[in-house]
Amino acid sequence: MSGLFLKDLYTLKKYALWYVSVSAIFIAVAFFTGNNSFILGLAVLIPLSVLTATISADKKDDWTEYALACGLSPISVAAEKALFAACTFLLPALASAGVCAINEGGFDAATYLASLSFSADAVLVAISVSLPVSYRFGTEKARLITGIAIAAALCGIIAGLSFIDPADMTALLLILPPLLFLCAAVLAVILTSSIVKTESARRNI
Repeated sequence: MSGLFLKDLYTLKKYALWYVSVSAIFIAVAFFTGNNSFILGLAVLIPLSVLTATISADKKDDWTEYALACGLSPISVAAEKALFAACTFLLPALASAGVCAINEGGFDAATYLASLSFSADAVLVAISVSLPVSYRFGTEKARLITGIAIAAALCGIIAGLSFIDPADMTALLLILPPLLFLCAAVLAVILTSSIVKTESARRNI
């Protein structure tokens, strides 16, 4: 798995300046406007971008077929893509905590965790949808479908929470949606492994 991570890091090397520039802009805007949602938006944008960029590069180079021929399992290929994208969520999440603490003159854990929960929901939805769709239909269609899925999921969560008094919004309500979407991401990895196996067999015919 570590070898697959290194390969994807090498793939993203040529995009490093773009990621650094965009991250700096989002963090600066969040800092000077006092609106932490800019960084949490970045925490959704980067994993989705990383996922589609690495899959697109693999498709261009026929790397997936090569990996399977070398003995890697489809589930390993799919799981690595999901984990790698999920890991890129951590740095913006940490940056948002720092900006939140500075802007608020102290760290408001409840407010931060509520915002982080929504971002985690969006990232998990992005992985759940974009991973199998990218391998089956390509990354361009995946971006469109994923955007619609994220909007629908967050609207559903917001609509559901609108019936709950903020004072009653316990940790369970903040943790349960991400856990449900995490289960969806696991199912997406399993589905993607099946797609990878099928697509590879079709190309080798």
